[in-house]
Order: sequence, then structure tokens, then C-alpha cells
Amino acid sequence: MSFWNFLISAAGGTILGGVTQMLGTVVAEAREWSASKRRIAELQALKEKEVAIGELEAFTRAQEGTMASGYQPPAAAPMAMHWLFTLVEAVTRLVRPVMVAGACVYVWTRPPEVIAGLQSEILTFSFACGYFWLGTRLQRQVAAK
Repeated sequence: MSFWNFLISAAGGTILGGVTQMLGTVVAEAREWSASKRRIAELQALKEKEVAIGELEAFTRAQEGTMASGYQPPAAAPMAMHWLFTLVEAVTRLVRPVMVAGACVYVWTRPPEVIAGLQSEILTFSFACGYFWLGTRLQRQVAAK
């Protein structure tokens, strides 16, 4: 081996070693970065899960107020109490449909020139009324499960 070959191989080994060390550092940093992103994604998923659970609990609590009462007067109660309970329960169940029907009658009996300028608002209102009246029935079924 000549002196020049020895110097070239020594320089090549130093350069190759430096490049290899640099690549190792880059790969280690990339691995750390990937692990960090994964941890951040896991924390965000846990936060979203907690928010979803909180929303479901709030929804369930909100639906408790729309359910029909399960109150039954005692069997030994006078007939007037049974009739009073039946009347209150009927009024309670009719409030939502009467509110929706009244709102619809109010909106749809406006003069044509008033209705013409409010097409998008009337569409939104109609959807809200339908959801208010019909959508809560499905919600009660979902909340009961």
C-alpha cells in the first residue's frame, strides 16, 4: 500500500464516519419527532373523547326534561287526583305541538310581500319547527337506550 492510498483511505474513513454519524443523528431526530407527533395525536384523541363523553352526558341530562313524567298517583288516591294527573300530562304532551303549530300559523299568514323577502329564514324556521316537534321523539328513544 502506498503512502497516498493510506492517506486517501484515512480521509475517506473520516468523511464516511462523519456522514454516518450525521445520518444517525438525523434518523434519531426523525424518530423523536415522530414519537412526539404520535403523543400529541394521542393526547388530542383523549381530549376529543372526553369532550364527546361530556356532550353525551349533557345531551342525556337535557333529554330528561323532555320525557313524560312517570308519576302515578297512589292507588288509594281519590279519582279527582287521577283526573288532575291525566289533565296535566295531556297539557304537558300538547305544549310542543301547539307551540309549533302556532308559530307556523303566525309565519305562514304573513302578507306575501313579507314572506318574499324572508325565504331563507322561513326555510330555517320550518326546519327548526320540524326538528323541535319530531326530532325530540328520536332523541328520547336514543337517550333511553
